[in-house]
Amino acid sequence: GVDLQSGHTSNADSSGSVDSTGSAADAVTATKEVGGRRTSAHGQPHLGFRRADDLELNLPIQVKTVDEPAMTYQATGFGNRASQLYIDPLSAATLRTGLRRAIRRIGRREEGQEVTNFGLVFLAASTPDFVGFWAKDSERDALHMKGSAEEEGILDEIILEDRYLGTVKSSWVLEMWSEETASRDIERKLGITPGDLRHRIELMEWLLYSARELVDIDDIFLEEHRPLITELMQTIDVLRNRIRHGCRADLLNLVTMKNVGRARARTLQEFGVRTPKDLLELSERDLERLSSLRGWGPILVERIIENVRQVLGKTAIQTKKSRDDDQPLPGERVD
Repeated sequence: GVDLQSGHTSNADSSGSVDSTGSAADAVTATKEVGGRRTSAHGQPHLGFRRADDLELNLPIQVKTVDEPAMTYQATGFGNRASQLYIDPLSAATLRTGLRRAIRRIGRREEGQEVTNFGLVFLAASTPDFVGFWAKDSERDALHMKGSAEEEGILDEIILEDRYLGTVKSSWVLEMWSEETASRDIERKLGITPGDLRHRIELMEWLLYSARELVDIDDIFLEEHRPLITELMQTIDVLRNRIRHGCRADLLNLVTMKNVGRARARTLQEFGVRTPKDLLELSERDLERLSSLRGWGPILVERIIENVRQVLGKTAIQTKKSRDDDQPLPGERVD
């Protein structure tokens, strides 16, 4: 009971006696032993409920079995190689379709159905992995004319006009570069800066290499068609090196030399040099003439010759320098 005057509560024990000395706060904090555990007097379950920590769970462990998959998937050789090349699957499919058309053209040898360099570059430029140029309104007529002139060699079909003209522009720029057109002339004609041009050169080199690898692994053709595939691979290799160095095919043997680009390679060709070995056979007079040209010099010529000797595995021979005191006097007999 509660004493309203004193504010104390009375607690009844098990014998029925009442303890009137405890307060209301004492009643709230009162505890007792239940199953060896001290619990609050007001925390005991009632109305037939039990505490959750008093329950003993002996549930059986159920192991779910995984059903075998109805279908399994495995990458093909073509898909695996495309993944290794880090190209988009759509790019791989586009290249495969165009390259198969190219092999059929090589096999049939029909007039007007030749495999052209522009057609191969256009095929690679039409893939999602290539970042094409945007066709300006002032360039549309010229791009339409270029596309019509190269229409028979194109290996891919592009329906959207803007994308088609952009691909034609990209292919045209790379074709001009491989034909040794100067960068400033490309910028003047089509508005492509050297930095943008270099970016597309690297992309095209990567995609042409991917095309070569994909056509080599494509198993749709028979073994008797292998010579056709080899011919196409060789064409792609030459085109890729031409775009990499920006030169025609006749300079590819020279641009591989260190410190020799397409401009210097063309100068060497004017001296009758067709291969690196020919450079070692130049006369002393030709070497002096070459050294006197703008952009060359004796040190550069000697450095190029030394690099060629090292590559060819020959012993370096010191080039004799002319001395003033070796020049004969007037009337002196020359041995």
